[in-house]
Formats: sequence, structure tokens, C-alpha cells
Amino acid sequence: MVITQLLPTTKKRTKVYIDEELYGALYPREMKMFHITVDGEISKEDKKQMDEILLKRGKSRALYLLQRSDKTEYELRQKLKQSFYNEEIINQIIQYVVSYGYINDERYVSQFVQYKASKKSSKEIQMKLAAKGIAKENTKELLSQVREREADTIRTILKGRIKGTTILDQKELYKQYCYFMRRGFASEEIKKALEEVKEDRDFFS
Repeated sequence: MVITQLLPTTKKRTKVYIDEELYGALYPREMKMFHITVDGEISKEDKKQMDEILLKRGKSRALYLLQRSDKTEYELRQKLKQSFYNEEIINQIIQYVVSYGYINDERYVSQFVQYKASKKSSKEIQMKLAAKGIAKENTKELLSQVREREADTIRTILKGRIKGTTILDQKELYKQYCYFMRRGFASEEIKKALEEVKEDRDFFS
């Protein structure tokens, strides 16, 4: 195994490339300990010790990130990649946090949907979950339940948006319609809700 490239980072660490692939980022004392130089060779014994150092550091980094906020497996992987951990080390870190229940995508999705259901459309929730690496097929059942309650969600949000309004003219109706369309609610559900509140004076107080 040959060290083929060394690149400094912004946090006093150096990215080490072994056989043209990113291995990880080491601090100066570690670079010195393992005699890391370009074109230098790494023994299996040294590589094993380096792996142990990075794994221990990576576990601590993962726990720190998860203490700050819950994350999906995909999000945690991306954060670890940004800290220059290689795929092999990342897989071991993920295995560790999963084994202790520190991350659980199924639990995350359930809690996320429950929290967002009264504020977001099923479509918007799905888009946000997709950005977190959650596949659509893994949210189908939960989001179908959200979809069934979207009419109530629209009315609840709408009541807050038009509170204190004295009249809903065509301009205001169109404004509200566009607002809900941009957030992924179904056109027919929006129209139905707007029609229902036009004559309901309780919505204006």
C-alpha cells in the first residue's frame, strides 16, 4: 500500500490517499507516528492501527452529530464523508450506531411524518424525506394516512392564514390557492376548502 497523495484540510488535518483512494484525514502527530509521506509505504500493521484510530474518532463524531439532532442513515453517512472518512470505516460506524439503536430509519420516518402531518402535504413530506435518503416505498403507508387528512390540514392552516381578514375576494382566494399548490396539496382539496370557508364567518375571527 503506497501513499499517493497528501492534501491539507482547513482543520489542521491532512487527507491521506492510499493507492489513489482517499483513506482519511490524520492529525500531525499521527502523520509523524506512522511516517506518512508521499510515495511512502504503509504496512498492514500500521494500516490496522490507523483504522482503529479513525474508527474510534468516527464513532465519537457520529455520536456528537446524533446528540445534536436525529438523522437518517443517509444523512449520517453524508456527514461522515464530509469529515473524510472512507467507505469501509463509515460502514463500521453505521453498524455500531445501528446496533445500539442510535439511528433507526423506520422510527425516524414515523416520528417525522407524525410531526409534519398537521403542517405539510403528503407530497412535501415525501420530498423532504427523499432528501434525507428515504425511499418512497418506505413511506407509502404512512403518507397515505396523511393524504386522507389533507382536507382538514388545509382548513387548519387556512384558518390561521386568514384570521382577521374581513373578506375573501377573488384576489385573496387565488393567493391562498397558490400558497397551498406550492406546498403540494391537491387542487381539488384546496378548492373545496376555500369554498367551504367563504361563507363560514367563524374562520374570520
